[in-house]
Amino acid sequence: MFFKSKSFDPDTFEKQLREISKDISKNERQLKSMQLNVSSYRRVIPMYTVSLYILVIAYFYLRGMLHDQKAILVLIAYPFVVFLLYKGAMYLSNYLMNWKKSTIDKLKQRHEEKLAVLKEKTNFERTKELLVRFSNGEDIKELEKEIKKANLKKEEYIQRLANEQRDMKNLGQRKGKDGKLYDNLFNLMMGEDEMGADKRYALICHNCLQHNGLAPPGQAPNEVRYICPKCGWVNGDQKEGQSPLLLPKIQDLKDDVGVDPAKDDHSSKSNNTSDASSK
Repeated sequence: MFFKSKSFDPDTFEKQLREISKDISKNERQLKSMQLNVSSYRRVIPMYTVSLYILVIAYFYLRGMLHDQKAILVLIAYPFVVFLLYKGAMYLSNYLMNWKKSTIDKLKQRHEEKLAVLKEKTNFERTKELLVRFSNGEDIKELEKEIKKANLKKEEYIQRLANEQRDMKNLGQRKGKDGKLYDNLFNLMMGEDEMGADKRYALICHNCLQHNGLAPPGQAPNEVRYICPKCGWVNGDQKEGQSPLLLPKIQDLKDDVGVDPAKDDHSSKSNNTSDASSK
């Protein structure tokens, strides 16, 4: 069917991937061996050449040939020849290593192209085993990381939904407690409401104990100057420079009748008490 179509043959594809993987592995081993050899040669060759040069000088000295023109020519030419041979060997080694690196890069590029074709033409789940066997490991690790991240996000989302459902079930049982907690958190973040009744003092008349509302935010009851509507008593302390409150209606009542309503109310209560006792 699909896997037996002419455009894609899994057996042929597997064989090609196997060959490319073998070539990559073989060239990488060769490159590593070349790098080790070159590193060793760079340490050993100078040591041996210098030692050999010292032995040549000693030989000419013992034979009394230091004044011979041929011996002097050998001693002068030896360092230049050794230097040229050393540089030539290093150049050839670097050229071979660069060529090997280029070959490996080309093989890896072919490998990635084959994997890209494989992912496009086949189902990833069906060919996962093939990818694991012949991939260099980097692409599979990245895909597995993405799958793990997606699964973790899915688990976190499911856990969050479960926690929300559990909280909704327990909401009725702890509504009062949660309400206080949320109010405290809200007050902590947004600031407390100064206009609330729990932050303002009640205005109680000092004469008749009548409740006359709440004081403005941030003020004590004795700092608020007001007239009690029930008995006409002026409550609150008068500050320096503050004009006294005018009581036109109550003052006119005193002038016209000659009786203080508060005192009249008190005297009427006394008369009622005396009448009741006489009866």
